[in-house]
Amino acid sequence: MRCLLGRRYDYSGGVVRNMKDNSKKSDVSSTQIARKSDKKAKSKGKNKAKNQIKPPSLFLYIIAAVFVVPYLRLKYRITIDKRAIRGMRSPALVLAPHVSNYDPLLTGMALLPHRVTYVISEHFFTSPKLRPVLRKLNVITKKMFYPDAQTVINIIRAARSGRIIVLFPEGRLTWYARSLRITNGTAELARRLGLDIYIVTSNGAGLTFPKWAKSKRRGRIHIRTEKLMTGEEVRSMTADELHKKIADAIRHDDEVAMAGVRYRCRDTTLGLDRILYKCPLCESEFTLDTSEGHIRCPCGLDATLDEYYRLSGAPFDTISDWYEWQCDKINLNSPLECHARVGCVNSEGNMDKNAGVAEVKLDRHALYFDGCVFGENITLSIPTEKIIAFPITLGEEFDFYYNGRLYYIYPIPDGRAAIKWVAFLDRVTDESKEKL
Repeated sequence: MRCLLGRRYDYSGGVVRNMKDNSKKSDVSSTQIARKSDKKAKSKGKNKAKNQIKPPSLFLYIIAAVFVVPYLRLKYRITIDKRAIRGMRSPALVLAPHVSNYDPLLTGMALLPHRVTYVISEHFFTSPKLRPVLRKLNVITKKMFYPDAQTVINIIRAARSGRIIVLFPEGRLTWYARSLRITNGTAELARRLGLDIYIVTSNGAGLTFPKWAKSKRRGRIHIRTEKLMTGEEVRSMTADELHKKIADAIRHDDEVAMAGVRYRCRDTTLGLDRILYKCPLCESEFTLDTSEGHIRCPCGLDATLDEYYRLSGAPFDTISDWYEWQCDKINLNSPLECHARVGCVNSEGNMDKNAGVAEVKLDRHALYFDGCVFGENITLSIPTEKIIAFPITLGEEFDFYYNGRLYYIYPIPDGRAAIKWVAFLDRVTDESKEKL
């Protein structure tokens, strides 16, 4: 009887259970489950936060919007047509022709008030001055013309984080105002993301801030926007169809787009010998003197470039035509060779421009390197189909990756030779694509 009076029993289902004990066990069990659930939720929340790509620093954007943007708009007569991006929602993918060093800033101006995530070359992080700013902007880095799975992962993370991603699909800044080919994998990446795609084109930026010049010009920049396709349309296309669609949208010629606009400067030709190396009269190389608005060769050539980017006294109307003519003249059966100073990233993550020396050779099949870097003897060769293209600092160096390591090649005695190495490899790559 004491048992019956002291405890409660449940007879349901013909099974006798101790309700008092089970109640206690149930309470303990619920508490443990709740605690475990809280831990899992917190852990999941931490992992989710860890996998998020954060937006750029709001402070930097405010500084840019208040001071930098108005200054640039006034000084360089910048106009922006934003009609195509009204109502833009994140996540989204923005693609832009890469025609000037100011493209990230110009694209950012067009996309305000959105704070965007840029995909940029990793080599900018080798500068201790730029690195802190880029970290605050939360950019995604990319090893140029080198397999880089981490970049793809980070771009996917950015899309899942609701970011607007800005990508320059050519991979390199054009040095002569015409678009370069878009990089392999751009269409596959866009298709995988399945986001709405927008195009932002800065007409006139390549003429205002020409990569080859030693000074800026004052003319006009018109930034135009376009919604290329919806995410649904992206997912419905094959990679080849999407590649063609993007390539057509990115194709750009600043000299044509801004024909008739005057770009004022003190010296129209200063620095032009960093991309024009072949005389069209005598076909000698690296003999051109470009200064005081003239392009001269000892053979008697004396051409001029006016502030509308038109040539006189040469068999070409534009700089672009001259550059492409000399590219066509390259003999791919005659390898390039040079002695070079080598730059490489040191243990602190900074580019050491005097890391070593090397003998370098390039032919149709491969790039060959035999040298000493940071006291280590290094011999390597890379098939040209794996390099694809060289990024370049005009008049100084071209660069490439090998085993994830970045090498700068400074041709000796004349850094202007770097452009011929770039042109040679571009010709080889174009030739191989035509055979496919």
